[in-house]
Amino acid sequence: MNKIFLLFFLLFFAACNDEKLELNQKAPNLKAFNTQNQKVNLRFNGIELVEFWQNGCAACLKVMASLDEFAKKNNILIYSINSVDKLELIKEYEKTHNYSSMIFLQDSLDITWQRYEIFALPTLFIIKDGIVKEKILGDRGFNYIQERIKAYL
Repeated sequence: MNKIFLLFFLLFFAACNDEKLELNQKAPNLKAFNTQNQKVNLRFNGIELVEFWQNGCAACLKVMASLDEFAKKNNILIYSINSVDKLELIKEYEKTHNYSSMIFLQDSLDITWQRYEIFALPTLFIIKDGIVKEKILGDRGFNYIQERIKAYL
C-alpha cells in the first residue's frame, strides 16, 4: 500500500511541475475542467487570455463584462480559471452572466495555478499564438487591459 501511495505522490508532483511559465515562451498547458467537467486546452492560435479569478474578489469581477464584450468583437477566447470557489458557485456565475467569450474553468488541484505561478488575484495573461506575451497582475482597470491586448492584435 505504501508503494502505491508513493507512486501516486510522485506522479502527481511530476504532473504539477512539467511546465512552468516564462514570458515569450510557449504557454503552459491548462490542467482545469469546464463546468461540464470536460478538459479544456489552449487553441495556440490568435489571441487568448488566461484569467485567474475568484468570486469574492471585486477587482476580478469588475472588468469581466467589458473584457467579454471586447473579446467578442476581436475574436479572443478567455479562459477564466478559478481554484478557490466550489464548482456550483462557478456554474452559477457562468449561468447568471452568460459571457460568450469566456470559458469558465475549475482548477481543483491547483495545477494550472502552480504552472502559471499565481500568488495574487486577479492575474491575467495575454497569449498570442501560444506564446505568453504579458502578465497583468492586480486591479488595473479595463482601459489598461484593453490597451495591452490591442498591442498584440
